[in-house]
Amino acid sequence: MAYAAIANEKITQSIFSNAGNQEIMNEGRTSLEAAKALDPTLPEIYTTEGALKFYYEHDWKGA
Repeated sequence: MAYAAIANEKITQSIFSNAGNQEIMNEGRTSLEAAKALDPTLPEIYTTEGALKFYYEHDWKGA
């Protein structure tokens, strides 16, 4: 669950940070993959992944 929370915070960080969004989103994706490897049944993984796809990848259908 912690990795899913980190990924969620990376999305928030990218909104308010001066750092490059691509770098932050890569960290978020890495956290999501770690969360999936530990427990692929956590719903937080998929809500965060949906937000990432919606806001940053513009994959509205996939979100």
